[in-house]
Amino acid sequence: MKKLYLLLLTLWTVSSTYSQQIEGRWTGYFKLEEEETSTAFEIEFKEKNGVISALTITRFNLRDQQYYNICSANVQLILEDNTVKIIVTEYKLNKTNTPEWFKPCFQKHTFWFSGSGEMDVLNGKWKPANGSDKCGTGITLLKRVSQQKTALQLKNNEN
Repeated sequence: MKKLYLLLLTLWTVSSTYSQQIEGRWTGYFKLEEEETSTAFEIEFKEKNGVISALTITRFNLRDQQYYNICSANVQLILEDNTVKIIVTEYKLNKTNTPEWFKPCFQKHTFWFSGSGEMDVLNGKWKPANGSDKCGTGITLLKRVSQQKTALQLKNNEN
């Protein structure tokens, strides 16, 4: 029983620590394996009552028109070989401006966190969240968007 308690305490501590490290907005891209072009991708991580959730934003062009999908996603933190693996699985389309014929493909991204405080990065791979979807597999690279306000933002808040 003592070992189980220690294991649960360790997992809770790791989860709390990493939820603070990943919370916020991350921007970058994902792309299909073996292709040069990439798709703009963002994740906004939020923590509430010890549960981490995310919104994903995918921006892309089709026929010279810009489109987007905003999805809700589940987040899992898994301790593996002294590192934390972050799994983000899209499950609900919240908002889109795509044509009616366009079928979105929910994705499952697996990330590994690296950072020094000055530059935080999520490197990973993605695949369809639903095994029956045929939208490929690839890589994802995201960098944290600074939470610091710019001088212009601070000045605007004063007015």
